[in-house]
Amino acid sequence: MSSWNYQLFFLGGSPQRGIHFAAPGPMLHASWMSKVIYSLKVWMFGSQFRLATLEEKGLLQMCLLAVILYLKAWFMAPLAVSAPRHDLSLLQDLYKYRQHNEAISC
Repeated sequence: MSSWNYQLFFLGGSPQRGIHFAAPGPMLHASWMSKVIYSLKVWMFGSQFRLATLEEKGLLQMCLLAVILYLKAWFMAPLAVSAPRHDLSLLQDLYKYRQHNEAISC
């Protein structure tokens, strides 16, 4: 929808072709990765922050989960031909991760 259509809708009108909402796609994946990157940065520069013990523990768990499991899946995602195998591998790795941290691997 163009900015003109948003303005029209805001003022109570409706575009000629109607309003259509698309399901969110890659944005969710990108949003997840931006949180991972932010968490890694906070961990690397942790001496510059005042984190509570619980916050520091949660941040460490997030960073470990991302580095051990999700970064591999993220870099393998563009290979569409092998996507089913990579998806299965990620699920298996998540299941195995229960040995390290059962609370966040489920």
